[in-house]
Amino acid sequence: MKKKIVIIDYGLGNIHSAEQSLKRIVEENNQTAEVYVVNKAKDLRTATHIILPGQGAFASCMQGLKSIPGLVDELSESVLFQKKPFLGICVGM
Repeated sequence: MKKKIVIIDYGLGNIHSAEQSLKRIVEENNQTAEVYVVNKAKDLRTATHIILPGQGAFASCMQGLKSIPGLVDELSESVLFQKKPFLGICVGM
């Protein structure tokens, strides 16, 4: 099964670096995966893995996530209930 790794673009974090790093890892390790940058809640439904790059301030991250309709609910569904692998980078506490 081909993995679909999504990086959530909610206006914060170093999206480009995360995307380039993941694409390189996939390529160098001959993985059957594709990396996408997404900014809509519905895009999480088909993801197999989810990455959330931040900037170290949790309040700012939450504000950015809440600015996209349905994203917090879809993220909760995907990670907490469907148990999709999730990586938060510099999201803060």
